[in-house]
Amino acid sequence: TLVAERPTPASRLTDAPTIPRLLLVEDDARLAALVREFLQQHDFEVTVEPRGDRAVDLILATRPALVILDLMLPG
Repeated sequence: TLVAERPTPASRLTDAPTIPRLLLVEDDARLAALVREFLQQHDFEVTVEPRGDRAVDLILATRPALVILDLMLPG
């Protein structure tokens, strides 16, 4: 009998660990810097976007693992 092997995820093809990418959408520069620093200390790659109207394009372009969104953005 033939047994199909499970495909190996791309992340397992190398020994290099993958760093989760996050997008932080926050218009308060001081708060964004604080949150980014905390997350980077915990091994996350963080992109900050201060404008909500640009967040959708950035999400589609970078495909982050997680989006942290300020619900009180102006506009």
